[in-house]
Amino acid sequence: MNVSTFQAAYLREHMDCEIKLIDSKFERLNFVETVKRIENFEPDIVAYTAFTNEIKPAAKVAQMLIERERIKPLQVVGGVHVTALPEVSLKEFPQFDIVVYGEGEITFLELCQAYVASKTYDHINGLVFRSSNGEVVKTAPRERIVDINEIPVPAWDLLPPAKHYFIQASRGCLFSCKFCMNPNGKSVRHRTSESIIAEISDLASKQGAKLITYGDEIFTVDLPWVKDLVREK
Repeated sequence: MNVSTFQAAYLREHMDCEIKLIDSKFERLNFVETVKRIENFEPDIVAYTAFTNEIKPAAKVAQMLIERERIKPLQVVGGVHVTALPEVSLKEFPQFDIVVYGEGEITFLELCQAYVASKTYDHINGLVFRSSNGEVVKTAPRERIVDINEIPVPAWDLLPPAKHYFIQASRGCLFSCKFCMNPNGKSVRHRTSESIIAEISDLASKQGAKLITYGDEIFTVDLPWVKDLVREK
């Protein structure tokens, strides 16, 4: 599963812009190669998604962009780590300009729209950023998307083809395990069977997928939904 493919699909549907996705781990790119890819694209905004084990490498890429000075994009970071520690993350990693915490599709779209319009960000829920005087500002949390079918099928076409894909058919988990942050909340929200089958079909026919794994927090919590899905052809 790649969270950025959902955000890219949502952004592409609602905004006229050019988008490039880079999966450095999949392509085995080192830091210099990753930075060169970004510089060659010359983006206005660079957005990173990172788990805890990835936040420092993401910050290193951001720092290299700053030091090389070839481009000066707005640098945004989202993902589970910064959702758990939004203000702390911005203070610990000054390379980033803005943190998107929580579910990012709508938040990131509104951020991009505000950037293009040269508007402030204090009206956008789900952000942490620095004010003009350097103060860390946190806006109100973003409400979760009740119907996740409002989000288009992930934009896998913006990434190189692969043999193995992780897809997400639902978001959320009912339980409160101590070891889990449960970033998608306790309300389980399902995609439609038609949407999931369409994604699988595209991955098989257009991306060359041979193995598809569900990356849901708790795939079988709703057995009637699961049965409907597996019966689909």
